[in-house]
Amino acid sequence: EFDDVYVPAVFDDLTTQNILTSEYMEGVMIDRLYSDKVPQHIKDTVGSNLLRVCLKEIFQWREMQTDPNPGNFFYNFDTNQLILLDFGAGRKYSKEFIQNYFYLIQGSVEDDHKMIQEMATKIGFFTGEESKPLLEVHCGAFADIGLPFRNPGEYDFGAQDVTSRVYEKIPPILKDRLTPPPPEIYSLHRKLSGAYLLAIHLKSKIRARDLYLEIYNNLKPDYSTA
Repeated sequence: EFDDVYVPAVFDDLTTQNILTSEYMEGVMIDRLYSDKVPQHIKDTVGSNLLRVCLKEIFQWREMQTDPNPGNFFYNFDTNQLILLDFGAGRKYSKEFIQNYFYLIQGSVEDDHKMIQEMATKIGFFTGEESKPLLEVHCGAFADIGLPFRNPGEYDFGAQDVTSRVYEKIPPILKDRLTPPPPEIYSLHRKLSGAYLLAIHLKSKIRARDLYLEIYNNLKPDYSTA
């Protein structure tokens, strides 16, 4: 779908139920791009593509490679492409689940705690018996996740405070929650948080709201609740 991201071709005649054979790819693991010697425009492009792929995996394809290990991504300096590797941790999500998550993230982006609470309840984060302080801190954590997508212009992941804002809310959530998250959330948030962390290590400056709005505007008709 975009020229600067590449998925290796699979050789069906050399692939079995237990062995996946794909083309050999040239490149370096993206953690090699953390160096200050790497031009900023490369860091920005790679970070942007990582985030774009993650959003498309969640909302468009509803199928995600859930392991954000840096070793699962190469960058080729000659072709300027991000190369996706190792799909052993792939997972599919139901349309019903992603429809609710679509509007949960929209609530996060708009800092709309009422929408966050409504959609988080539908997904299974809340039972309806939670205390007001717990709801406030939990909805606040979701709102923090939407920060990169909230404001126009470039979001500087190298200077962000999203991780610290979310981490400080985790202890009271774990202490007082009445139910664990639905199982789909563990793999999905591992990848989403991993995409954030990779962009943070790269110190990428990304027009994250533009990426989000492209996905949101294109897919809103598919997830309409009307």
